[in-house]
Amino acid sequence: MFMNGILGGLVAITAGADQMSIWDSIFVGGIGGAVVVEQSPLWTTKT
Repeated sequence: MFMNGILGGLVAITAGADQMSIWDSIFVGGIGGAVVVEQSPLWTTKT
């Protein structure tokens, strides 16, 4: 789960990395990682 969050943060920041300040990129990466960690159980549930 931890590594999924890291990967989600990296994916979230990749598109706009050259247009953002360091603090904006930390914020966007943190939000992206948190979304992946919170939503991952919903994607992996079997019905």
